[in-house]
Amino acid sequence: MSENAAPPHNGPARGGEEEGEKTTSIRIASYNIRNGRAGGLEAALRAMAQANVDLGVFQETKLTDGIYTRQSSGYQVIASDAPSKHQGGIAVFWRDSPHWQIEAYQAFGPNVVSFQLTSGRRERWYVVGAYIPPHDTATLEYVSKALEARPEGVDPILIGDLNANLADPESARAGKIADTLAAHGLEDMFGHFRQRRPYRDGNTWSMLRQGRLITSRCDYLLGVDRRTFLNVCLKAP
Repeated sequence: MSENAAPPHNGPARGGEEEGEKTTSIRIASYNIRNGRAGGLEAALRAMAQANVDLGVFQETKLTDGIYTRQSSGYQVIASDAPSKHQGGIAVFWRDSPHWQIEAYQAFGPNVVSFQLTSGRRERWYVVGAYIPPHDTATLEYVSKALEARPEGVDPILIGDLNANLADPESARAGKIADTLAAHGLEDMFGHFRQRRPYRDGNTWSMLRQGRLITSRCDYLLGVDRRTFLNVCLKAP
C-alpha cells in the first residue's frame, strides 16, 4: 500500500516444542499511521484489533507533551514525544497475553524504541522499532545505540519505516543505513516469503510525479534467523 504501511507480520514462533508445550505465534505489526493526533491513534488501534495483531510499533505518531491515549481497543500504548506535531514520533502498542509479555522498554531519541519480547516457552527477542524520516541523517545513530544495547545471546528484530531501499541504496544515506544494519547481522525477512498482490514488488510507497509513478521500499522487518518467523507479509489495515 502507499503511505508507508506494512501491517501485519507474523512471528516470532519456533519449532521444536517441548513435550506438553504448544507453539504460540505472535502477530507483530509495523505501521506508519501518518498522524496519531485528533483520534488517529485510536483509529489505528481499532485497525490493529480488526487485523488481530498482538503487538507492534506505530511510526509518525506526531504526539507531543505526553498527551495521548494509554489504553484503547484492548491495547496498552507507550509513545515517545515527537520532535513536533508535524513530523516523527513512535509508539509501542500491545495487548495482554498469558503466553508472552513485553518488558524493558527504552526510548532512544524521539524515533527509536526498544523492548524485550519474552514467551512462556522461555524464549526472548530484542525488538527495535524505528522511524527514520526522509533525508534524516541523525536517527541512524539512535538506531545503532539501540542495537548495541541488545542483551548478549538475545536475537534482535528490527521493524519500522526506514525511508531507504536497503537492497539497492539510491544514496550515500541509504547505503549507510544498509551497512549499519548489516553489521548487526540483520537481513530483510520479506524476501523469504511470497508476497500477495499488490505487494509482490515489495514497494510500500508511491507518488505520481510529473506524470510518472515513483515507487520505493520504506518498510521493513529485519531479523537474523528466518526460522523465527512463520510468515512476513505486507497488508493494508
